[in-house]
Amino acid sequence: MSFLPETLSLQKLAREPYLALPTAPQCLATYVWVNASGTSVKSKTQTLPCEPQSIHDVPLFYGTHWFDEQTHEISLVPLRMFQDPFTLGINKLILCHALVLDGSAAPGNRRVVCLEAMEAVEDQKPWFCFKQQYLLQTLEGQPFGWDSADSPIKGVSSTVGLNNTFGRQVSLSHCNACLYAGVRITETTAGSIPAQWEFQVGPCAGVDLGDQVWMSRYILHRVCEDFGVVPSFRPKPVEHPIWANGGHMNFSTESMREEGGLRHIHAAIERLSQRHPEDMWMYGSEENMQRLNNVGPNPDFSTFSWAVSERKCSVRIPGHVHEAGRGYLEDRRPAADCDPYQSLCSSLFGPFAPHSSVPLLLTLQSLCSSLFSPFAPHSSVPVLLTLQSLCSSLFSPFAPHSSVPLLLTLQSLCSSLFGPCAPHSSVPVLLTLQSLCSSLFGPFAPHSSVPVLLTLQRPSGLRR
Repeated sequence: MSFLPETLSLQKLAREPYLALPTAPQCLATYVWVNASGTSVKSKTQTLPCEPQSIHDVPLFYGTHWFDEQTHEISLVPLRMFQDPFTLGINKLILCHALVLDGSAAPGNRRVVCLEAMEAVEDQKPWFCFKQQYLLQTLEGQPFGWDSADSPIKGVSSTVGLNNTFGRQVSLSHCNACLYAGVRITETTAGSIPAQWEFQVGPCAGVDLGDQVWMSRYILHRVCEDFGVVPSFRPKPVEHPIWANGGHMNFSTESMREEGGLRHIHAAIERLSQRHPEDMWMYGSEENMQRLNNVGPNPDFSTFSWAVSERKCSVRIPGHVHEAGRGYLEDRRPAADCDPYQSLCSSLFGPFAPHSSVPLLLTLQSLCSSLFSPFAPHSSVPVLLTLQSLCSSLFSPFAPHSSVPLLLTLQSLCSSLFGPCAPHSSVPVLLTLQSLCSSLFGPFAPHSSVPVLLTLQRPSGLRR
């Protein structure tokens, strides 16, 4: 199925008199939230009696999530308000939290954890930028403007001319729509794949970057509806050794931006290198492994590298930053389909991770990164925790009663925290970490090739 340009033109002409009808003082509020898989957005619209003056004037709304093989009702809690670039006037776009009925975050909602992490290091004044790449496709899944599965031209980034790139009007329309809405778009350019485009959001402080990236993606989907194309964020949208969709993250703290900040950038890169295996599983779908294939400008998925100015590396220090001696680093590992809230946490925890001299055994950071990534530690939490302290810090509502011995066996930990999920009584009391993973987390358990006891490598299936 495909729309002809003439059909789209007729649709736009047909809707104009209806959109021009006066509806004030009533306001259309379109609620936008992240879906259950954390990979895209959903939306629905509610009519409000008047224009909300702040986010506090926007009422709670309800939607649905599909998970656990059934539809669940969720509460949509308003977080951020943007101008609506599609219906104009006083109408709004509302970015929301998705919560299940008990008030906890719905599957796919990682913003709560991201916000807690940002608040824990607020004194460091972290700033972020995110460069989002996407490929325009037809409804049949073929790249827009291509006559076949093979590109008609050799792709080079930042090109101009109809013989070099396709879809510029989509990129321009999306940029203007975002600026009107209040999304901080600071850069757009043609990508290296014909029909690939990219835009940059930021700089933004903390969790605001994730909010703006998700809203920019929603606006992109809506703009593409008008042009009869579909944006693909797949890391490897076409069969080609080099071409791919990335989502590069720029990161800095106040100390990096100040005079002499280069040494702080180097220190942050060193700590990121120590977390490379864990971080890679938070940077998008498994297709990211195909993108980072060590071919052309793409670095290797399994090996950490960094360089000045050079693109073929995991983390890059831009040339002008190196010359100035201060600024930011660019993490080139995230895929285009990554969850920006999750990638923010990875970029943040690397620079603030414990130094290598801290034992890996039961450090809160390492354990969180390996098994419980959303439960990020606060900076004030001691590094070496007893199991009971670990329970209290990570799972406070489920923490064991004070009568439970301080150093819990792993089986007792299971029973105290997870009740029905605890291992069967026939399982030895002191479980290895792999057994614990298998008993509690099933598909999140480490691969058999990973050492059984106390592995800290992030399992390949984990997407929180």
